[in-house]
This record gives sequence, C-alpha cells and structure tokens, in this order.
Amino acid sequence: MSSMRREVLPSFFVQFECDVDASITPIARVMAFLENYGFDQTECGAWGVAIQEGVNNAILHCELDENETPHPIAIEVMVRPDYVEVLVHDHTQGFSWPISPSLPSESSEVGRGV
Repeated sequence: MSSMRREVLPSFFVQFECDVDASITPIARVMAFLENYGFDQTECGAWGVAIQEGVNNAILHCELDENETPHPIAIEVMVRPDYVEVLVHDHTQGFSWPISPSLPSESSEVGRGV
C-alpha cells in the first residue's frame, strides 16, 4: 500500500446570532485567523469589508425558524495554496438575478454592493 501524504490546509468556522452586535467578535476572529496565516493589513481590511457586507446582507434578510427565532449565521474561511474562499452561510431564500440588471439611482443608499 502506498502512503499518500495529504496537506492539511487551514480553515476556520464560526457561527453566531443573526444580529449586528453579535457579528463583531466573529468577524474580528476571522481577521485574526487571516493575519495568523500571513495576510497583511491591506488584505485583511479588504476581506473585512467584503465579509461585513455579506454578514450585513444576511442579517438584513434573516429568516425566522418555527419558534420565531432568527436562524444563525456562519462564516467559513478556507485558505488554499493559490486562493482564499470565504463563505457566509445564512438561511435566506436567495434571490432571482434580474433579466436586465442596472445600477440604482445616484441618490439611492443601497443596491451597489461593495
């Protein structure tokens, strides 16, 4: 039998309540995880903005379970040799992509993403 050596790649998972205040510490833990693996402040700052936007969107559209309790949100980070994958897990229904997407008006405070 040949022995196969598998590289263990770093990953991180954290789950929290569907609440802005409850998201602060988990997002800080994600940033610490990325810093621990050598990402600089600029990279971590960019990831922080993207993750916060994903979490804010999940909170905005949070759905309730059968007990009228908001479903939790989770952040999963996987560091790979040539890329990083970050997933924000929520329990929303998602959305249908518009047939003809367009930007909102210049005075709109939402709808542009990051």
